[in-house]
Amino acid sequence: MLWVLLLLSFGALLLLPIRVTVDMHHGVRRLLRMHVKAAGLTRQWVLEAVRQAGGGTRLIRHKDGTAHPLPTDDSRARAVGSLMRTFRHSKAVRRFLRRHIHPERLDAQVLLHTGSAAATALLTGAVRTAAALLQGSWREVARMRILPDFLHERTTVQARCIFSLRLGTLLITSVLLLAEHAAQAINREAHSLWNTPSES
Repeated sequence: MLWVLLLLSFGALLLLPIRVTVDMHHGVRRLLRMHVKAAGLTRQWVLEAVRQAGGGTRLIRHKDGTAHPLPTDDSRARAVGSLMRTFRHSKAVRRFLRRHIHPERLDAQVLLHTGSAAATALLTGAVRTAAALLQGSWREVARMRILPDFLHERTTVQARCIFSLRLGTLLITSVLLLAEHAAQAINREAHSLWNTPSES
């Protein structure tokens, strides 16, 4: 009887809905805000990407009104970056996650600037065409404004995305991603050993 209750509880946990709101601003400042709500509990993360004087980008986390620069040599940051690269290159993992995400809202405003009025106009037309080809269930909830900006010196993007998914979707996606990541690591190791010249 206890096992049945545990299985039912675990099943209910997997079906727990999670609502995610992502706000992005790309312009003079590059900010990403993620707000997650599940079972009455909320959590928020705010990240800012800051260009360094010597080149490169530094991530800063904003918490409780203060800025906390993330260490560039942190092993956890490197591990997360490696997993994100695996996610970008794994069509199977991205396809599974996309099928189980339920979009609610996608609002975006893009003010395009290239430094040339003619190039800006051409780019605006190309981006509008690409946005019109938006596929999948996002088409019904997407509202996008793409405009040329001849007054400012940089392209500005403001977007809000709201979607929901189940906790089980996150767990299964994580398992698939870790399996793919491990397989790629094994393949790289085997390739490295195979191409290592033997000592004569």
